[in-house]
Amino acid sequence: MSRFGSLFAFNTGELFASYFGSYRYALLVAVAACGISLLGNLIYIVMDRRGEHVLHLKDENAGDKIVFKDIKEFKPTFWYVTFLCLTFYSAIFPFTNLSTDFFVDKWGIAKVAQASGGFLHQVFNNFFHMFSTAGGMTSLIIFASMILAPFAGHLVDRIGKRASLMIIGSLIMIPSHLVMGVTRLYPVYPMIALGAAFVLVPAAMWPSIPLIVRKERVGTAFGLMTAIQNIGMAIFPVLNGVLRDLTQTYTSSMLMFTSLGFFALIFALLLKRADAREGGGLERAAGKAGAA
Repeated sequence: MSRFGSLFAFNTGELFASYFGSYRYALLVAVAACGISLLGNLIYIVMDRRGEHVLHLKDENAGDKIVFKDIKEFKPTFWYVTFLCLTFYSAIFPFTNLSTDFFVDKWGIAKVAQASGGFLHQVFNNFFHMFSTAGGMTSLIIFASMILAPFAGHLVDRIGKRASLMIIGSLIMIPSHLVMGVTRLYPVYPMIALGAAFVLVPAAMWPSIPLIVRKERVGTAFGLMTAIQNIGMAIFPVLNGVLRDLTQTYTSSMLMFTSLGFFALIFALLLKRADAREGGGLERAAGKAGAA
């Protein structure tokens, strides 16, 4: 469901700006979305507190507290998952920030689908032409996750193989970036492949954390993992800009993203080896894997 919002943004941002004559209107839509999000969060807080009182639930906050002294006790599997998260997401989200312009500049793909009629008609038309517009192709990664992530999550619950699926997803990402960087193959095909990678890796990666750290350290683990992930979100868009300024092409940026995929694969391989040493909990199906 969260990816549906991203899909909408990729396919309508340019449309809002062009139809109403200014990017201000696209930003106002984003502000409205933030307002709805805030309202939903406030309602959730009220419902959560009422539910705890009515159902007499015990306090579960111990697992959600960040305790920095616990960091030194995390096993190698946690660090491999965390650095896989850093490299994998750094090769996905910073890439989507530039990919729309990349598709326009290299392949001459239109930013939006041409259509007459009212605004809503143009919005739906844009979605129907997702495979032939630059913004639509950028959103293919998100679209694949939106449709297939529930099935991937069910697959992980059923068969386990979390480390193996992370290896497969990281391996798929490498040629996807490389092909777009050094060839003129129409980008829809490597983008579909990136979508497959974006389905497999997160579905296997995030549920791995409660299996490799103790319950009372889950909050610390997720907080630290997210913080390290966001280091990549801050650094690699800047590096992309520097490379674009120096080379005036996207090739060096795409090679950078290819390299990140390679490092993600290395961390996935190290994760599988470390997991085997720690008992193989990540490879077992749900209900059979115990927390470390």
